[in-house]
This record gives sequence, C-alpha cells and structure tokens, in this order.
Amino acid sequence: ENKIIRYNKNEGLPTNNLYSVYEDRYGYLWMSSFRGLIRFNKKTHDIQVFYEEDGICENEFNRISHHQAADGYLYFGSQNGVTALHSSSFLADSAPTTKLGLELKHTTVVGEVIWKDYWDNGEPIDLTALPPDTRIIDLTIKGANVFWVDQLSLRYTLARLVHSDTITVREGESSDYRIELLDLQPGTYQLRVQAIQKNGKQIGEDLIVSIHIHQPTYHHPFFWVVVSVLLIGSVWGILQWRTLHLQRQKLVLEALVKERTQEVLQKQQTIVDQSQVIESMRRLLNQQDEEWLQRFQQIVDHRLADPTLYLPDIIEEMNTSRTLFYEKVKQLTNMTPNQYIVELRLTKAKALLEQGRSSSVKAVGETVGINNPKYFSRRFKERFGVLPSAYFK
Repeated sequence: ENKIIRYNKNEGLPTNNLYSVYEDRYGYLWMSSFRGLIRFNKKTHDIQVFYEEDGICENEFNRISHHQAADGYLYFGSQNGVTALHSSSFLADSAPTTKLGLELKHTTVVGEVIWKDYWDNGEPIDLTALPPDTRIIDLTIKGANVFWVDQLSLRYTLARLVHSDTITVREGESSDYRIELLDLQPGTYQLRVQAIQKNGKQIGEDLIVSIHIHQPTYHHPFFWVVVSVLLIGSVWGILQWRTLHLQRQKLVLEALVKERTQEVLQKQQTIVDQSQVIESMRRLLNQQDEEWLQRFQQIVDHRLADPTLYLPDIIEEMNTSRTLFYEKVKQLTNMTPNQYIVELRLTKAKALLEQGRSSSVKAVGETVGINNPKYFSRRFKERFGVLPSAYFK
C-alpha cells in the first residue's frame, strides 16, 4: 500500500535494539533483541516476547550469532549459550512435533529386565505379560529440541481394569521426568501420561501404557502345607515386624533431621563467606573505580523496582560507550552488567528479608523488580543456597 509502518517500544516491543529477523514457514517473524526473543504475527501484528523465565538462555542476545537452518530450526546465540527452537512447536492450531523418548524399566524381586521403546506423539506402548513377582516399574521420559523441555512436568493416572469397570488407583505429577509405580498387585492396568508445559499446556498426545501382571499360579500341594504353618505365627510375626519397622523409621528420621540441620548451617556459613568475599573485593578497588561503580549502583538503585530496567539508558547516563561500559563492569565485578544488576536485586532482596519490612516474599521480589515469584525464588536459591521463603522464616 506504499506506506511505512514503524514498530518500537511504543507498539509493544521490549526494546528498540533488534539484532536479527527471520521469517518462519508459518508467517511469523522471529527477532532476537537486546531484551528477549520476539515473535511477531505478520497478519494480526501481535507481539509475543519470551524471557529467561520462559526458558531461553539469556534475555540479551548477541548481534551476529544467529542462524536459520533448512529444516526450519532457528538458533540464536547469547551470552549464556544458544537458544534453539522449531517454530512449529509454538503454533496453537497445530500439534507439536516434539518427540519424547520413553524408557520403560521394571524391577523384580529376582532380577532386573529393561525394555526400551520410543513414543512419538501418543502412540500407545503395550507392556504386557509381566511376571507375577514384579514389584516396581520405573518410567523415564527424555526430550530435546525445544527450549522449554527442561520445564516440562509429567501428569499421570494409573487405572485398574476390573471386568468392564475402570478404577483409578493412583494419580500424581512429577517434575523430574520419572514415574515410579511401587507394589503393583497382579492384574491389568492402564497408565496415562501427559507432558505438560510450564504454562499448563499439553505437549503431544496422551501416552498410554498397558500393563498386565499375571496372577501367580501355585499347584504344588507343599505350598498349602507351608501356608498353614505360616498362619500360626503370622500375628506374632506381624507385631514384631511392625515394632522393628517403627524403630527403623525413628532412626531414619533422626538421621535426616541431623543431616538437614547440618546443611542449613553450612548454607548460612556460605552466605556469610560470600558476603565477606564481596566486601574484600570492594576494599581492593582504587578510589576512582570505587566512585565509578558507586555511581552505577546508585543509578540502578533508583530504578531497582522497574522490571523493565533499560541498560542503554544507564549507559547514556554514565556518559560512556557501550564497549567501555561492559569492559569496566566486567573488570570491576567479574560479571556482565545484566548479571551484576541481578546481583544487586538479589542482595537488596536479602536485605529486605533480613529487615522484615515486607509482608511476603512476593512483595520483596516486586520491590526489587522481579515480578515472577517462581523465577525470583529460583534465582535467590541459586545465589544464596536457600529459598527466600525459608530465609524469610
């Protein structure tokens, strides 16, 4: 139509600094930027931004590190690795192409047998004719090729088939891609597994695993003689076993409490040691560097509650070039500017928790510019070794 349309922060972009633009086969534009990975719908002009808490490696991408492969995969380099994705995995109106490998393993009381098979978008796997001494079934799902795989969880339901009825006997969710079914009784079961994204959406179809454990067959008359003898002492044996079991549980719990107490003490000492190291580094800075760094910190402190803190504005206020600014921050702190800003946010949050001035951990995160509670808790634990909720208590 012979007209130019401008898109910048006023139209919803997170930043005006864009480093690459690629068009996928579905009519979307993928753009790496100074702040996040952007997907732009050419038809509706909708803008969707993915940040570090959504699964990408780093919010700040590199200027010349990007590539579009012939198979449709996009690769964007950052200061913390490469984010790889296939655009078809992000279409709401089409099934994801992600393949999740499934390893099935069952353990018996007399040995171990391992089955390995592959699940591609919900093709049922039939695991039948297990021996009657089967006690444990372990399932492990493995996946790759999209950046949110490390944030998937498994939701599963185990149902027992009795005649024409289906009775649910176990439900649960796993975040470590492992499902352990203990002490299954003989019979026929159906296990349904779903791979769930962080945003609650399902990836692929339901995985259906059929499980059948044979009923034990005992035909020797000697078996019934042994059963009769065992029944005589069963009550006494059960009482003795129960007593020993409770005693073992008590010992295990006491050992666990002792171990966890020691871990907490060690983590607290680590926090103290890290604070001392930072203080020692600051004393080693000469006066000029100290004043320069303090000025940078003051600028950040004034805007710490802003989750969209814009680094180019800080560089402009510091009256220096981008290259010299990055080199100076790296030299004085051994961190990138973004990493040091995160360090200032977390250090401020720790101080607020110690002072008890906030009503909740969420409020502390918002005060320091981190509005996502899960992301705030994860980064706080990575930095100080404990969750902010535990530190708050």
